[in-house]
Amino acid sequence: MDTLTHALIGANIAGLAGHSISMTDPVFLGPVLASMAPDLDIVMQLKGDLAYIKSHRGISHSLPSLLILSGIITVFLYSILPTSVPVTTLFAVTAAGALSHSLFDMLNSYGVKLLWPLYRPKVTCNILSLVDWFIIAFSLVTVVSGAYHPNAYLCWAAVITGYLLYRKWTAKRMGLFLAKRFRADGVQKVVVMPARFQIFCWDFVLETRGQFVIGTIHSFSLGTKILRQLKKTKDNLFIKAALESKLGKLFREFTPHFYVMHKKKGCSHLVQFTDLRYYNRNDFMHTGTVFLDEQCCTIEQIFQPYNRNRRVIVG
Repeated sequence: MDTLTHALIGANIAGLAGHSISMTDPVFLGPVLASMAPDLDIVMQLKGDLAYIKSHRGISHSLPSLLILSGIITVFLYSILPTSVPVTTLFAVTAAGALSHSLFDMLNSYGVKLLWPLYRPKVTCNILSLVDWFIIAFSLVTVVSGAYHPNAYLCWAAVITGYLLYRKWTAKRMGLFLAKRFRADGVQKVVVMPARFQIFCWDFVLETRGQFVIGTIHSFSLGTKILRQLKKTKDNLFIKAALESKLGKLFREFTPHFYVMHKKKGCSHLVQFTDLRYYNRNDFMHTGTVFLDEQCCTIEQIFQPYNRNRRVIVG
């Protein structure tokens, strides 16, 4: 989720604890700051796209890190701002704000390593887009109105909970619809994901016996649009070697939904990885290619994050 959404959620959590907007109240500032703190991993962008993508929503979004960040923020606020609230209460509210960050990030298709180090893959629920305008607008209204009536925060909690349940039900309904529509093609898996910036439009990845189908579906009309159809490539030694390369391991950890294609080019072989989650401007956002020789030894690995014009050599 975006920074504004996280901050507004943190402010509403403070409101649920009985503390409305105040720049001198540590119980208000604690969950607001903590709700944004996990995204400090953006500093990894200084090391380049590859380092950032490998670390974003990783360790900084895990439960151990959330507790550490909450402790640091609690000690800082408790030492500079006067308050009669016990430090344990301040820590609890601050930790709730930090936890909200990872939980809401978990609700979109990018996911978070919430259970690291016990469980390293990213956890995702696929029900919220990266920017949800309803959550932003409603959270802003309750933060402002909560200063005049504390019940506004209870209303926020009830409405947001209902909205999330509705989104989960909608995703389930569309998944069943797609499975039925493509039943004749031998559906093996259907994944419905929120579109990046649209509330009522969803993306889907559908796997059949012979191909992957990528498209969009509307939550009300159930109108579907096929964007791409990718024929499956039979598994072979070159694909197996590419999956064990650094780039292959990156894709296996980075996304649960990727497509692998192999073809021979001159005296070498190339295996291309495609992240199927994000399709934008008639192309996929994240791709990568491993070049191999006839003995399945890696010659070169190229990662293309965000668009095909960006080329990062994987060492």
